[in-house]
Amino acid sequence: MASYTETVLFLFVLSFAYELLSAHLCELDQTVDITAGNVRFDNSILFEESLYKREDYFKYNNQLHGCVCNLKTCIPKCCPKKHILINGKCEYYEEYVFTVNPPKGINLSDPTQIHFLVNRSCVGEAGIITAENIFGIYEHGYVELSFTNITDINDYCIEANEDPAHLILLVCLEIETNIVPLYNSIGMSFKNM
Repeated sequence: MASYTETVLFLFVLSFAYELLSAHLCELDQTVDITAGNVRFDNSILFEESLYKREDYFKYNNQLHGCVCNLKTCIPKCCPKKHILINGKCEYYEEYVFTVNPPKGINLSDPTQIHFLVNRSCVGEAGIITAENIFGIYEHGYVELSFTNITDINDYCIEANEDPAHLILLVCLEIETNIVPLYNSIGMSFKNM
């Protein structure tokens, strides 16, 4: 029979291993702080009308991080909230609310199914603006262009350019040359409140 010390040590190691494993449920920048959420009987957490099952959240630095992209369609926005691209830089734009038409298969009347990941520009990578006139964003944030599909939300971001009525798609590239962005309007709509 195991001694009290062995049992406590085993539980400590098990708890530590669980913390290490759970930290890899999703990328930290694709989470929301759900520490203030309501823990339910089955260890799921209800936060802002979304139910995070045990496999959808983890504890890190004394906070509970919910993997929001497991529950909603995440769309990367290039600039911070209430900012748009002006002369190639993110600038504050008073009273600007960033929205796009919901992706295919997402109910228009339920905006809680979309989460915008803000300030997601191509840091450390070159970027170009697609020259296409239309793109589609689908469930899980996949982007469909006429010449390719982008399946990783880390490979693009969308943003209003110069005027909040003109959305552009910035495609991140992993090359070492300097590419000058080409700004073109894209066929997506938004709401300016």
